[in-house]
Amino acid sequence: MAEGILGLIVTGGEASPLAGLGISGARALTPFAGQYRLLDFALATTANSGIRQVSLASVPDTGASRFPRILAACQRAATMFEPEWLVVLGGDHILQADVRPALMALDIAGADVGLLALPLRPDERNAHPTVTGPDGTDLSWGGDFVVRATALPGLLRTFERPGTSNGHTVATLQRSATLLVYDLARPSDTGPRLYWHEPATLETYYASQMDLCTPEPALDLYDPAWPIRSVTSGLPPAKVTSDAACGHMGQAVNSLLADGCVIRGGAVIRSVVGPSCVVEA
Repeated sequence: MAEGILGLIVTGGEASPLAGLGISGARALTPFAGQYRLLDFALATTANSGIRQVSLASVPDTGASRFPRILAACQRAATMFEPEWLVVLGGDHILQADVRPALMALDIAGADVGLLALPLRPDERNAHPTVTGPDGTDLSWGGDFVVRATALPGLLRTFERPGTSNGHTVATLQRSATLLVYDLARPSDTGPRLYWHEPATLETYYASQMDLCTPEPALDLYDPAWPIRSVTSGLPPAKVTSDAACGHMGQAVNSLLADGCVIRGGAVIRSVVGPSCVVEA
């Protein structure tokens, strides 16, 4: 089934919460865990789910009319690559999950569209639509979905009608296609520990970084079965050493150090340190 699947990573959404700090305003390029970008996690989800064809589409955030534009990007990609299914993931948030069980469930149900939903805490929902899972559970839909390529022309025609996307995207999908709400949190024997994060504010972004510094963070970056690859920096490995001048030993405790970092006699505690930083005594 993987041969007929295209991964489509959608960027161009809301601005990065770090834009005010002089860092790239594109949320998909927001640095995460020192040496990754948010975009890298969407690429990891597709690759580790066995999806070998991946395309990127930039769709500007135009409010309620953005979803029809995403469908139009799906249609362009389907025309070019001719897949059976498209797995559409947002590049402006992190979803770490194996999507193969969802694809299998859609195929068995004969559905045309699958919403990849999950239970979120009230503070994480951030006005995301609430959808109902097959067992009646209320879930949140963060925008990731799977669509059958042959259903795209009909969906596009439906969303051309006035009022179909103005806060009614889910209702419109339910009326115009065979829809399946897939609960990503359902037990599975495959894939990584489920993780979802949207850095909607500087506070939520900071909290997610600090969680990475704990002994058992919610996001597992060290799972050998679920590698996360990023752009190769060419920088040397991080190094923690003593300061020859004063004799202080360098320390890094409950911290992440990106490539090229040198802790020379200084102390780094509960911090995420970006590339090529030098901390001295």
